[in-house]
Amino acid sequence: MRKRKKEGKKGATVAKESKEVERNTFSPGIVKRKEKAMTTIQIIITVFISFVTHKMIYNN
Repeated sequence: MRKRKKEGKKGATVAKESKEVERNTFSPGIVKRKEKAMTTIQIIITVFISFVTHKMIYNN
């Protein structure tokens, strides 16, 4: 929203955006949750890969 205000959009579009925000008040939280989920998934994948490689190295 801050970037849009800096760009200087017309009042009507801002009003529409504010209405959309009121309708979807939970959307930013979902976006944050998705970002958190992505980071956790990446961490899990990296740990899993490191564990698998470790096992392969030490079994051979």
